[in-house]
Amino acid sequence: MADPKAEILSALCGLKEADADYTGYINQPIPCALDEPVAWLVDTFLALDEETRGAIIDCVSQRVSQTVACHGIRRATNSVREQTSAGLEDAAVAVVFDAGKFDWRENVIDMSLVHHCGSRAGADADDVFERAAQRLSGEARDLLAGFVRRTEENKRIEVMGYEEHEGPDGFCLRRIARM
Repeated sequence: MADPKAEILSALCGLKEADADYTGYINQPIPCALDEPVAWLVDTFLALDEETRGAIIDCVSQRVSQTVACHGIRRATNSVREQTSAGLEDAAVAVVFDAGKFDWRENVIDMSLVHHCGSRAGADADDVFERAAQRLSGEARDLLAGFVRRTEENKRIEVMGYEEHEGPDGFCLRRIARM
């Protein structure tokens, strides 16, 4: 890769164009056309040094950050459907991709979803998060490590306003209807 920062910035621009409304991505069947480029982005991002990662995060829009986090949730959901732990570490990385740049509370909600999926897929979800944290640095690492230290009650998806649901494609997560 000649200039990884330039390639990632180009990919980020492509995500903006490909997913004008990131909420549409979460509702797409798994897999869909956007999964592969977002997975490439996360993999490439992890291969960069800390300084370059920081520069990338500085350039990331909230919409792109949400798209990457959405990818993590989709990947974790698929792990439950396939009953495999493959991809769970990458899913954990994806939901803290922005290192809390916009609203760390959103990261916590997304982490609870991935953590729940990890457990449902038969993995030790805390261990998955610890391994993912080791692949990161700074605030992103701290977000994952801090989530592991939460009480089990405060990791639950119901506390975050979500529940399991059996959709037409199988296991999925959905927001609990507000009263």
